[in-house]
Amino acid sequence: MIRTLPMRLQIAEGEAADSWIEALGRRYRVAPERMLALLGLDRTSNYVNTLRQTVDERRWEQAEAAAGLPPGALRLAAGAEYTAVSVLRTGTSRFCPRCLEDSGGRWRLEWRLNWTIACIRHRLVLAERCPVCSHPQRSRIPGGPEPVPAATCTHNDADRVRCGADLRSVPTAAAGPEQLEVQAWIEQLLGQVRTGQPEAAAVFADLPIVTSWLARRSSNAEAPRGQRGYGTVPAADAVGTAALLATAKTLLTGSDQAAIEVCRQVVASMPTGYRIPPPGMGHHRWRALTPLFPNRYLRAVDTSLHAGDRLRTKSPTPAAARINAAPSQRARMLPQLLWPEWTARLLPRTGFYPDQFRATMSACLLLPGALGRNHSQIAGALNPHLARASITLALQGLADIDGEAGLRPVLTVICRIADYLDEHGSAIDYDRRRKITASWSMPWEYWHEMACAAGAHPGLPQRPGRHQHAQRYIHSLLTGSDLTDPAHPLAVTGAAERSRYLNFAAALTPALRRALYREAEDILDAHRIDEPLTWSPPADLADGLTLPGTILTAAELGVIRRVVIDEQGTPRQAAEALDLNIEHVRIALETLDRPERVWKGAAAPATWQRDQANLAILTREFFEREYNTKHRTLREIGESLGLSRYQVARYARKHGIETDQVPRKTITLDEAWLREQYVAHQRSTSDIAAEAGVTQMTIARNLERIGVQIRPSGVASHQQMLTRLDRRLSPDVRAAVEGSLHGWTRLRRFQIAMTLPSLDETDRHLGLRKSALVTQFQRLERDIGAPLYNRSAIGRPHTPTPRGIRLLEALDRPATRKLMLEALGPDLEPVPDQATIDAAYARFHAPQKKRGPKPLKAFDDIAVAPIHIGTATVRLLQDLLTHDENQFYGEQIVKRAAIDAGTLYPALHRLHDAGWLTSWPEPEQEWLAGAPPGRGPGRRRTYYALTPDGRRAAEHEINRRSK
Repeated sequence: MIRTLPMRLQIAEGEAADSWIEALGRRYRVAPERMLALLGLDRTSNYVNTLRQTVDERRWEQAEAAAGLPPGALRLAAGAEYTAVSVLRTGTSRFCPRCLEDSGGRWRLEWRLNWTIACIRHRLVLAERCPVCSHPQRSRIPGGPEPVPAATCTHNDADRVRCGADLRSVPTAAAGPEQLEVQAWIEQLLGQVRTGQPEAAAVFADLPIVTSWLARRSSNAEAPRGQRGYGTVPAADAVGTAALLATAKTLLTGSDQAAIEVCRQVVASMPTGYRIPPPGMGHHRWRALTPLFPNRYLRAVDTSLHAGDRLRTKSPTPAAARINAAPSQRARMLPQLLWPEWTARLLPRTGFYPDQFRATMSACLLLPGALGRNHSQIAGALNPHLARASITLALQGLADIDGEAGLRPVLTVICRIADYLDEHGSAIDYDRRRKITASWSMPWEYWHEMACAAGAHPGLPQRPGRHQHAQRYIHSLLTGSDLTDPAHPLAVTGAAERSRYLNFAAALTPALRRALYREAEDILDAHRIDEPLTWSPPADLADGLTLPGTILTAAELGVIRRVVIDEQGTPRQAAEALDLNIEHVRIALETLDRPERVWKGAAAPATWQRDQANLAILTREFFEREYNTKHRTLREIGESLGLSRYQVARYARKHGIETDQVPRKTITLDEAWLREQYVAHQRSTSDIAAEAGVTQMTIARNLERIGVQIRPSGVASHQQMLTRLDRRLSPDVRAAVEGSLHGWTRLRRFQIAMTLPSLDETDRHLGLRKSALVTQFQRLERDIGAPLYNRSAIGRPHTPTPRGIRLLEALDRPATRKLMLEALGPDLEPVPDQATIDAAYARFHAPQKKRGPKPLKAFDDIAVAPIHIGTATVRLLQDLLTHDENQFYGEQIVKRAAIDAGTLYPALHRLHDAGWLTSWPEPEQEWLAGAPPGRGPGRRRTYYALTPDGRRAAEHEINRRSK
């Protein structure tokens, strides 16, 4: 290496480092390869790109010092300013012949960029190759003994003979407006990169990936069918690169609308369908992109993606982005059931179960930004009870909705809500609330006082339905939990219990609702939680969207009030009247106030309220003054207040006041006899009381006195429920009898049934209904735990199973027969004799006549539709013809003709639909006048009357049957 070169040469403006080395070599009359050694620029390869990438900064500084160049000049010529676009450099160089001629053969650095395709000064498309040898230029550092002439081809053939063609005379095409516009855009970006603008660097970071993707689209479109693929695409020439850059310019720097439309056209021309990442782009390239292009691509292909991917990438919204981050802590901010306000907006009027829809939509809020595609795993962070396919089925159902209010607006609003929660958070930490309420419960005494104070009935302690519903309501207020989850401590155990809970919530009066709200707020205060009781994301997140749910109008709320509150109808009737989902009605009922109920004197709320009023008067100070000081008797105090002597005494005892009330006479029974009757013989307190001539309460007090625990009241204390058989008997017999009523009766009937061919013949013999026998034998099989008989079929009698045969053998043993006779006594049903059995089998095997409904015969001259006339309908028509009235209603016929309501009303509907009857609702004035004090008017009657043709048809049918 020479420390200082005697002859100096400055770097031209914009010149590439290898061009300056080549020019300096001409001055020293050596080849560029030799010039590198003189400058101390050691190389590991003779490729230009390798030279620029492998020489360290210290070597460049030494070369600058040796050549007398300003510090950093040579590094700039090597592309130091273009570090942001370093990946864009190629190993060759395009060139402008006119520029080579003007500059004496000096090569510009920008020519080495793939994106430099035209010379704006001379308005020419840059040349690609030598016109003589057709090879690209300046990919290698020329060697040999001689310097390289200016502006000549440096390619060596196989014999190491340099081409040497003059490149200044290469013919080139004029650049069109599109090429010049693209070149101006590239130069503008390069200028922005030099000044350190990050937006331009981001464009250059995406440009190679996007143009490579576009080039693959072109190459696959031109390749024959069956040979298309997404492998490496040869580098495009300047004209082809200009076309790719024009499209890339729109995709990366154009308006959103224009970029999305171009993206749709590009993807539509590719043989692979819409997907993520784009067809022809690998995952590593997709992840390397800056956010701009993925956002536009996802929005362009939004409607063609799977609904789950649309949510994960938020493609329906302007915030669409590829997934490259861990999921957020959004589950803490979500209730298991979607907020009621948003449920009303999202839940379609038909086609969805409300609870499952609410749980599914809440879980969907975890999908935006989620890394994985496993919906059940994602939803499990919020609601493990949610079925695996729930999200997929719900989204498919929304996609099937016609019109604008379908899947897209729902996905959009879900993404908006998720973004809002990520940015602003939630006012409620539901996860914390779920933890603090996991072991919470409300004591019965507390609920009783709360309900009575609010003027509502608390229910009964032995039937804690309303008590449990109140706890569920408070739990739902606080946590929004899914009560259908069996793991929940307050879970509903079935559809019937869920319906009862929903009816409880819908029927809350304002006072009781306020009391439940206060209790929920007290729970938060007790745990020092400063949060609102309820909260939901702002309603304006749905602005501009047509959602499948509804916002109830004042008119619709008026209809709900009239049907459910005034007419005391059901929420389902209101939903059907308005063509709404029943959940919409239930949500509306939370905002409507019901009138307070006026209770009768013996009802729990009225009793409690009177008790509270009395306690306010009969204080300890009152008794000290009136009873102890003034010496008024309990009877006198009671008469002044309208209370009995015993009631006043009870209030006095509450305050610890001793009274002179005569205690009840205590009746003491013989301890040994009472213990023997109740414990040994398992007799009930009522039986013992009847024998001893005392009350049941006396028996109960004596049992408590001697330390005997009293059995629970009701069927559980029945002697048959407590009977235990000898363990030497058959286990199946003991399982059928012990702990149940009428077990011996079921065994006897099973024994009789197995001697006959079918349950129909058993009915004939015993005089019972077949449905009763079916129920009894199902109970018998459930108690024993195995099928006992094979059901009969056409031509095949029923037969006992092996387990049933063993049971019949056990019943036929003398010890078992004796116990059955003792238990049933005179109620023991007889086994059929052989003649009865033979006759039953003869009837069973007799050929059956084929029966079918008789075809309806239309009336010749009566304008009504014919219907099947059964016995009940005949009785109805006879009653209507006998009582010649202008109008009637159903209750009149039930009382008059003794027709069951469940049979009557379907018959009335059939006659009405066939044109026999006409109907109209009860006049409003008459309906409102029948309302009891303090309550709504109840259900509105429907009046009916025979039409003229209906009367003729009825007379025709009655006369035809009387002949």
